[in-house]
Amino acid sequence: MNDRARIPFALVGVLLLASSATLAPALQSSPTLGPPDVDVAMDRLTAQARGAIEEGVEGGARRAAREPVVDPANTTFGRVLSDDRTFRDALKIRIYATVRDHLSSIGTARRGLDLNASLPPTPTPAALQRAIDRVSLARAGPNGTAVRASVGQVTLTARRDGQVVARKRIDPSVVVPVPVLPVHERVRTFEERLDGGPLEPGLGRRLTAATYALTWARGYAQYRGLPIQNVVANRHLSLLANAGVLRTQQRVFGRSDPAGRRVHALTTLKTAVVEVLGARAPNTLATLRRVRRAIRIGQASLGPVLNHTAGGGSPPDPASATTVGINATADRAFYDLLGSFNESIDETFTADVRLRAVVEARYGGPPDWPAPPSDDCRRLASTREESVDVVGVRGEVEPTPSDWHLLEASPRRVDVTRTKRRTWRCGGRTVSERETSTEFVNVVLRLEGSHRNGPAPPAPIEVVHEPAGPFGGPNLADVRESARAKLVAGEEDLDALARAAARGRDVERTGQVQGEWPGPLSEWIYTNVATLRETVRDVTVTTTRGDVATFQASPAAKLLEKLRNRSTRLVGVPARYENVAHRALIGLRYRYVQLVLERMRDRAHRRNVSRRAFGSELRDRENVSLETVQRTYQRRNDFAAVPAADVVMRVHAAPAYLTTENTTHDAVPALDPGESLHPMVVRNLNLFTLPYGEFADAVGKLVFGPNHVRLRTGAQILRNARRLARHNASVSRSPEVARLRAETAEALDVVEEYYGLAMDHSGVGAPAGWSDVFDRVVTEYDTVSSRAFAVSDGSIVPRLVEAAADRWPDRLDGPVWRDRVGVTSRVVLDLVLETDPSGPTQPGADEAMGPVRESVETAIGRKLGDALTNASMAALRNYTTRSWSRLPSGLPVAPIPGLWHATVNAWRAQVRGEYARFAVTVPRGTPGNPGASLAYIRDGATVAVDVDEDGQPERLGNASRVSFRTGTWVGIAVPPYSPGVGDVDGTRNETSAGWPWPSDPPGK
Repeated sequence: MNDRARIPFALVGVLLLASSATLAPALQSSPTLGPPDVDVAMDRLTAQARGAIEEGVEGGARRAAREPVVDPANTTFGRVLSDDRTFRDALKIRIYATVRDHLSSIGTARRGLDLNASLPPTPTPAALQRAIDRVSLARAGPNGTAVRASVGQVTLTARRDGQVVARKRIDPSVVVPVPVLPVHERVRTFEERLDGGPLEPGLGRRLTAATYALTWARGYAQYRGLPIQNVVANRHLSLLANAGVLRTQQRVFGRSDPAGRRVHALTTLKTAVVEVLGARAPNTLATLRRVRRAIRIGQASLGPVLNHTAGGGSPPDPASATTVGINATADRAFYDLLGSFNESIDETFTADVRLRAVVEARYGGPPDWPAPPSDDCRRLASTREESVDVVGVRGEVEPTPSDWHLLEASPRRVDVTRTKRRTWRCGGRTVSERETSTEFVNVVLRLEGSHRNGPAPPAPIEVVHEPAGPFGGPNLADVRESARAKLVAGEEDLDALARAAARGRDVERTGQVQGEWPGPLSEWIYTNVATLRETVRDVTVTTTRGDVATFQASPAAKLLEKLRNRSTRLVGVPARYENVAHRALIGLRYRYVQLVLERMRDRAHRRNVSRRAFGSELRDRENVSLETVQRTYQRRNDFAAVPAADVVMRVHAAPAYLTTENTTHDAVPALDPGESLHPMVVRNLNLFTLPYGEFADAVGKLVFGPNHVRLRTGAQILRNARRLARHNASVSRSPEVARLRAETAEALDVVEEYYGLAMDHSGVGAPAGWSDVFDRVVTEYDTVSSRAFAVSDGSIVPRLVEAAADRWPDRLDGPVWRDRVGVTSRVVLDLVLETDPSGPTQPGADEAMGPVRESVETAIGRKLGDALTNASMAALRNYTTRSWSRLPSGLPVAPIPGLWHATVNAWRAQVRGEYARFAVTVPRGTPGNPGASLAYIRDGATVAVDVDEDGQPERLGNASRVSFRTGTWVGIAVPPYSPGVGDVDGTRNETSAGWPWPSDPPGK
């Protein structure tokens, strides 16, 4: 009886023969058998052969599952296997060889009749290829969990006395309930999913989704001030990759390795210890219990992916909306406007004037020349005479062209009298004749004005030449008189111009006259445009944080488009201006909006510069395009479903959890003695670390100037050193920190100098002395670092305004002037910090890092014992590792003060793994053997089969280990300023032990 509780056909045949031999004497009287019937014998042999084939297929399939050939060997017989169907070809060879063995055992000999079944031998690769072609395989049975196998050219032979008396060739097809094909396909799917990159369904995409969640949680926690030095560490990637592997097992096989789940849970807890207590924390049972208790009572929160945001709130999701506004760009544009504020009003109140003569009509014409008295006359001379006289005022005034309007008209009637005279010699006498005519010319002398000056868009003005406006000002009421006085010398002058015009000469005169505007008008317009400034400042667009992080969105470009579409409504251009003051107001509003648009175009350009720098770093360092990173982000949550498994499959992996530690035979018996393996190797690269470190050459010069760092950077390092001095007084007294302190103080002196010069020339209406005001205010701060922070983040500006008001109370006594000083100070400080390369030096910042880092590490070691004793996770949030995590990192987007709207960073995560042994079992129990199962095992073993029947197995290939390599890209964007986001522990390219090969590298 076999393991399916069925009786093989061969045994049935034997029993039938034995029964007939036993019962025959009782049923008949003849004691002698006649010659066996050949046909009956062949039928019985066919039944036996079919049973042997069925058992051979099942046995061959089980052996092929235990030793699956997935990589063909470079041997004589191994090269027969096809590269794209290696396992199936090897399975066919197993089945063929096993069936052949079974057939060889069913032959019988009786009464001189020899019966046997056979398959052609395979002594050569060509013969083996033909054998493969004779076997066909297909899935069959319920859900395709059985194998339908057909073995061709099975030969049945009957011989008597060595002579063939019967021969038959059969091609039987059998169905065997062995799920070897679906199991192999599942393992292959599992491998493909593990190898899948971030743009494909599988581990790479799962790693992308999980790493995005981790990075954004920890990155925002760092941004908010939690002591996180390494946003993405290899311990995180190892944990997330194993979680993805187990999840992939569950999706592909219907369940994951239970031992792997247990180890993963324990590793998660151990990682929590590192996150909460630091890398030096012992992973003792007591420690684990305390961390578990701390998590349970809410003193520390790991969240779904170790977000480590205790006290920092929930991290934003990359898909969450973020709002970007025009913000400080409004101040920049307003500062630009202030440089020509009153000049713009003057322009608007300036009229272009001209005096011109228009000949409107001519009557009459010049006389003809007199004819000679006779034909014999000879002309001696010809002369002309002309007189021009203004004799009166006549004619109507024509309409004025649209760009000009008539201020005054002076019509003239001009008589032009012309005489032509000729003298002839006619015979002996001299004769003179003349012809005279008068031309009557109507000339209008027009004094015209144009009010197109100033920045206002063109539109007519309702009231111009009479008092009007918000303060009852003169408007342009005196333009006519001013224009006449400028262009006309009196009535005689007008007559002279009329006479010249009548004679066809150009007599136009042009000039400008300045109208007066009331004194309060400037402040009135300032207040109005300042209100517009606040409205423009609040113009915002919404995008997603992830689109900003991957440079798929350009908030600056979207803001530019939105402001351009709203500009007409914001300016408020009317169909007709009420008066000239109204036109001056609209002109300044229009000019202001245009300046903002120019700034936003520059801002969009600078964002593109950052985008190119980001893409350049990706391309140069990792040979990947920005578009790939963008598609990785877009597809991070697109998980393709795997159809449910057709049979129950259980995974047994060795090791069950892919640790990054070196593993040997002692820990994993599936490894050979003396063999070692790093089941998982991990690498992560932070693209943009400290801006004064490796990244200085790439972007630092674009942002901060060569060899210098931001004033804020120096301030942060000094503040950290000062805080650490509570635990280690030598930190702030170290020569490196002292040098940085001196450089930062010197930078503040330079800022003071430039601020004073800029304010002296800014037109805020106060005399020189702004440098003294700055010096007075900055000394109110206790330390160099606090002074530098106040200057770099603009918090010093309100104090500067108050100090200026105290110094010049008669000048800065109103809200307009206070606003003007505040805006000017903010922009001037930004400009100084942006353009002057006199901040702390890069070497000074780099050297000061040493004592700070050493002190942080010492403080961690000292505080750890107290933390474990007290078991208080909350207390750890305040100790000194926070200092180190506040150092700046990341790539500013449009990195100019006032334009900076985000800081981005990116990580390249790479994971490679290999199982020493990966087994999938399928329960196939029978009543007689309930624990029976099909085992599919991939352990790297060499697979050999005796195909030529010489007693020595031939190497066909290898049951290569299940291995994979995948990776992903992750981007993050945080709000501007503060420390940015990134790894600040000094390690940019972090690799685990064994990288890049889990086992020995190829060729070793």
